[in-house]
Amino acid sequence: MKNILEALSKMGKATAREMAACLKIDVRELLDMLREHQDGGEVSQVNGYWQLTADSGVKQSDTPVNAPKRSYPKRVKTTEPTVAPVVIKINETILAALMNEHGALTTERMAALTGTTVRGVASTLARGVNKGRITRVKKGSVFHFSLSCNDGTQVEQETVETATETDTLPVATNAAKTSSFVDSIPQLLHEKKQLMVMTPKVVASEIRKTKCRLVQLEKLRVAVINQARLQRSLGLLE
Repeated sequence: MKNILEALSKMGKATAREMAACLKIDVRELLDMLREHQDGGEVSQVNGYWQLTADSGVKQSDTPVNAPKRSYPKRVKTTEPTVAPVVIKINETILAALMNEHGALTTERMAALTGTTVRGVASTLARGVNKGRITRVKKGSVFHFSLSCNDGTQVEQETVETATETDTLPVATNAAKTSSFVDSIPQLLHEKKQLMVMTPKVVASEIRKTKCRLVQLEKLRVAVINQARLQRSLGLLE
């Protein structure tokens, strides 16, 4: 019994578990002892802590012994896995469709429309520019890209800064270019109507001619679209 009072005098106040750890006895046995002292008015419990009373007759130590500290497991910081951004692969066909729909575009605009990087768009356009399929026009300090109107050659067009500086001369020039382009395709003017004996060689030749004709028609369509867009910008078409 005396050990409990001496322990409380050194510890000042402590919980039952802290006292049991200090005295190295079972908690339940210690609680029974504490209740006996509480009935005798020697100890009291306040907010879960046991302490000596004035009737205990035991002088409380001026420097209470610290109760053993509880050890808590360290929290492990969990880092969320970083997800790499998905980069959409593009090709010249996709960019050509965008330029055909929206007209001349910058690399930043095409990157925003396709959801990819400007670097990927620039590398894809470089191949088309080198082959003459795509025209690069500098407007101010920014390059704009559009589909080439001529057959296999790259044309650097001068920029039209304002609508007040233009007149019907560009329209007539584009019309002359379109007319000369149509005249350069004899298949569009006169279709050969000759009786031919079909052989594998003849069929292969016709396939090559048809593919070539299809490419020329695609370029003609782009030229007509660009001419109509220019006429609308000048207010010549509604």
